[in-house]
Amino acid sequence: MQKKTKVGIAIASSVLVVALGVTGGLLIAGALEPSRQYDFGSEGAMDREEVLEAYEHLGDSKNVDYTEEFTPAEAANVAYGLFERNERFATRGEGLATALFGVKQEIFSTQIREGENYFEESNSKSSFVNVAWRMYEEGDETVQYKGVVGEDVEEATFEEEGVTYDNEEYSERMGRNVHSVETYVINSETVLMGEKEGEMHGVTSFEKTEDGYRLELELDPATSVVNYVRQMKTISNLAEYPYFHWVHLTFELREDLTLVSLVAEESYKAKLSSIISSDVTSSLTTTFHVGKNYDIPLLNAPTLLSI
Repeated sequence: MQKKTKVGIAIASSVLVVALGVTGGLLIAGALEPSRQYDFGSEGAMDREEVLEAYEHLGDSKNVDYTEEFTPAEAANVAYGLFERNERFATRGEGLATALFGVKQEIFSTQIREGENYFEESNSKSSFVNVAWRMYEEGDETVQYKGVVGEDVEEATFEEEGVTYDNEEYSERMGRNVHSVETYVINSETVLMGEKEGEMHGVTSFEKTEDGYRLELELDPATSVVNYVRQMKTISNLAEYPYFHWVHLTFELREDLTLVSLVAEESYKAKLSSIISSDVTSSLTTTFHVGKNYDIPLLNAPTLLSI
C-alpha cells in the first residue's frame, strides 16, 4: 500500500470540473475572466453543540414550531448534527452536471458510517469520461482507491493498490474528512437572506410543510465553498480555484428536523489552464438514511444499501 502519494480524490460532483471541461463546453479565458481569492481562515462552521443543546431544550417536536426557534442556518446545523450523531447511517446521491454544448455527466455517490469506520464512493460517467473512487476512513488514516465505472454509474471496479493519507492531511487537501457529510460551510455569514438579486439562484426560506419542514438556503458563492474549492482544485489539477456564480440548497426535513433529502444546485466556472475555462451547472439529490445496519463493502464488492 502506498503512503501519501499525491493522487486526487473525486467526491460527488467536483470530478466534473475536468470531466466536463475537457470534453466540451470550453471557453478561451480572457482578461475579463472572473477570479476570486478565498479566505481559507473563514471555514469554521457554526457552534453545532450550542444549537443542538437549544434544540434538546425545546423538548417534544410535536409541540414546537422550529421556524420560530431557529434561523435557517441554525436549522441546517441542527439537522446535520442530529444525523451525524447516529452510530450507523448512509447517504445516497444521484445527479447530473451539464457544461456548454449539452455535455452531460451522471453522478453517483454514497457515504456509510458503521460505528467508528467510514466509507465513501464517488462515481462519474459520460460518453467521454469514466471516473470512480472509494475511500475508507478508519482511526487516524484514510485510504483511497481508483476505479472505473461499469455499464451503470453505480457499478465500478477498483484497483487493489490504495493510497493512504493521515486524516489531517486528507482534510487539508480535500476540505473535509470522509466522516463528514457536509460539503458547504453553513453559518450566519454564509447564508444569504433577503430578496433575490444579482446572480442569486433563489432565496433563503424556512417553512412548515405537511410532512415536516422545507429549508432553502441561498449560499454566499465565496464564503460557503472555501472547503469545497480545495477539493475541486486538488482532484482536477485546476489552474486556480473555481469561481462560483451561485449555490442553492433545498432540504426536506421531518417534523423533528431530521434529514430526509437535500438537492444541491450550483453554477461555477472552472479554469483548466491559463487560457481555457468551462462553465458547469449541476444538481445532486442526496437522501439520508438511519435505523438499519449499513455494511461498509469490501473493495470490489457492490454497495448494497437496504434503504
